[in-house]
Amino acid sequence: MCTHYSYGVEITNKITTDVYPYISCLVNEVIEMELQLPEEEQHVSLLENVYLLKSEFDSLKNYEEKLIFPSVLKVFNSKDNPAVKPTLNLKELEHLTQHKELAILKIINNIQLNYHVDHKSALKDILDKLIHTLQGDFVEVKNQWRKMLSGWNAECPCFQKATDNSNSLQ
Repeated sequence: MCTHYSYGVEITNKITTDVYPYISCLVNEVIEMELQLPEEEQHVSLLENVYLLKSEFDSLKNYEEKLIFPSVLKVFNSKDNPAVKPTLNLKELEHLTQHKELAILKIINNIQLNYHVDHKSALKDILDKLIHTLQGDFVEVKNQWRKMLSGWNAECPCFQKATDNSNSLQ
């Protein structure tokens, strides 16, 4: 197995065990805090946007954890065994992932631009953490993931052999 595989496992683990659970926790905290407010104090549009964010994020998370990440890592296990070669079009899968990521960022930007809460509230603190995490850590780790895949496709003989460059991620 090539050395790129270990980095793939490392970045995948960072996403699935650090970044994604933290984002899920923040989203759930915002929802919980908002629902604990008396009904007349709840921000309906915020709650709708956060539920939409939760839906998009959970969809991306499930899609990647169950299909994308295992499929990409499986490529390295199949380089010497064509019988188990992945049949997925990795470029198409990555395109769908990017579409979901852009939808998430659009929602969080909408929340940031259109929702203003008391600067001294716990809800404001959690929202700020959520916005910062999605616009910072999430974007950064997803860029690392894409850069890794691009590099593998361009420079890793193991990855190229396993995919025959037919499932290019360029």
